[in-house]
Amino acid sequence: TAISVEVSADGRSFRQVTQQAVKAVTEEDFSARVETFKLAVNAPDARFVRITAKCLPKMPLWRGNDKKPAICCDEVFVN
Repeated sequence: TAISVEVSADGRSFRQVTQQAVKAVTEEDFSARVETFKLAVNAPDARFVRITAKCLPKMPLWRGNDKKPAICCDEVFVN
């Protein structure tokens, strides 16, 4: 439901620098696809980056309730 980016200079004290809402899937879709999200951050002092993605609290009714929601992410690019 949301992506949050936090940065830190020391790896201990993080501050949120941006957040983006993500549109929930409203109907069943078995097509394979890649979704790309670009979040601009201006944090020249950042040495560490923490990215947090929040998933739905429970599965949509059309999907059934036999599993818990999950997020899969295999690539993160930091420029």
